[in-house]
Amino acid sequence: MTLALPKVGLGRAANVGALYPADISVPPALFAAMGLEVPVIFRSGSVVAVRVVDVS
Repeated sequence: MTLALPKVGLGRAANVGALYPADISVPPALFAAMGLEVPVIFRSGSVVAVRVVDVS
């Protein structure tokens, strides 16, 4: 489990299988202020499963 968004380093971790980001109600404006384009990932619930993609 990770908070808010999947982290880049988790895509490089060999022992990460399923990843479950949890919604902690970070305002979309905060992501925008940081220059991040974040899709809505918590539409189906406050914890969602995402597929880990190796980014190395």
